[in-house]
Amino acid sequence: MTLSPERPRPGLSRRRVLAVTATAGTLAAGVLIVTPSAAAGADGQVSADKAAARTCQEPAAERAPGTVTRTLKADSNGLLRTSLKAAGDWDVAVFDSATKALVASSAGFGGTELASGFVTKGQQLVVQACRLPGGAATAMLSTQLERVATGIAETVSVVEVDAADRGAKSRLQELGLDLTEHGTATTVEVVLHGKADADALSRAGFTYRTEIADLTARGKANRKADEQFAAVTERTALPSGRTTYRRLGDYEGEMKALAARSPDLVKPLTLPNKSVEGREIHGIEITTGAANTADGKPVFFNMGVHHAREWPSAEHAMEYAYDLLTGYGNDPLTTQVVQQSRTIIVPVVNVDGFTISREASTAPAASAGTLSGKKMRQNTVQGLAPSVSAARSSCSSILSMAANSGNTKNGNSTFTVPMMTPSSLYRKASGSSIQPRASRPRLTMPALPSTTIQA
Repeated sequence: MTLSPERPRPGLSRRRVLAVTATAGTLAAGVLIVTPSAAAGADGQVSADKAAARTCQEPAAERAPGTVTRTLKADSNGLLRTSLKAAGDWDVAVFDSATKALVASSAGFGGTELASGFVTKGQQLVVQACRLPGGAATAMLSTQLERVATGIAETVSVVEVDAADRGAKSRLQELGLDLTEHGTATTVEVVLHGKADADALSRAGFTYRTEIADLTARGKANRKADEQFAAVTERTALPSGRTTYRRLGDYEGEMKALAARSPDLVKPLTLPNKSVEGREIHGIEITTGAANTADGKPVFFNMGVHHAREWPSAEHAMEYAYDLLTGYGNDPLTTQVVQQSRTIIVPVVNVDGFTISREASTAPAASAGTLSGKKMRQNTVQGLAPSVSAARSSCSSILSMAANSGNTKNGNSTFTVPMMTPSSLYRKASGSSIQPRASRPRLTMPALPSTTIQA
């Protein structure tokens, strides 16, 4: 793989000093000097004579219809970004040449794809482009490797900081530390990226207690537990039966499959603006006659991963989509919800931050390190620090609780969120400030049990 200087992206510095921590603890942590570079070897136009309905996230047989492959070798540790541009529908994926393990994938509704994954120096890779039904015969493929030079990292921990009032919380925010979204009326949870962060707390007069002494080690243990759970569990109690946390390509591919499977109930959705890194943000709309967006039905909007490291929120949104579609025609209340309202689901709204956070958990050793919360915010790159919600409890332990108690995935082992039934979600939607657009006809809907619905 030959590297040459990359034209800087708007809004990002040409040279960024970052620190990346693997969520599952498999990466060697350290200070990262990241130098964007264009990687040749897979770049250029690709073509496929025929289209094929398939998932691009699995290696295709040699010369399989609708697929094109290119090989390359990583000449350094870093983050490999693979872009594809085409008219119509194409997907792209990257695999380890030896193990066939998925390194990265992108499976949006159209032909604008960006797959990112961590690689190691010397790793042999296969880039696979897939032409799907409706896709043009050609596409433009390009790869970019952001080199990473690792240093010595300190232990990352999670602490509960005493902040009794609004003033104390404001002072804590001004320290530039990595604050999580967990807290109480008198405390705030903070991720400490080494001794310097701990010293900053002490100098500012804050007291704290350690909740997780080594977040990387906790993540590594949870990943092992998840792998063991998935190996012996064919299906869970979740509506989809999922056994592991999804990656961005999983969400995109599953939404595409749901839309193809139930075109009258599922309408593909792509938000009008792209992410900072240039990704399209996808979702689905669920209702009867989904293509008729002027039907006047009340709308419930459900999105996940506003914060990059909160993986369970995306799982919750996606499982609700499955719950609606599997319950339609089988459960009276679910059927009523689907018929009389429109549910818009965008499982991952922060696609850039989630991708980095999630892919770090699957990356090989030594391909990334730690990103301080301060640097993370300065560089508008989110999600590189550990996923606290995922590290609190392994996916497997949460799924086991869900099967036994009716609770769904949640990142906190001491606080579980009840499985949202269609009726509870519908009541939340109807009780919110969301109203039909002014241009839509007013629609009077019957009351569901224990609630009054007003259009």
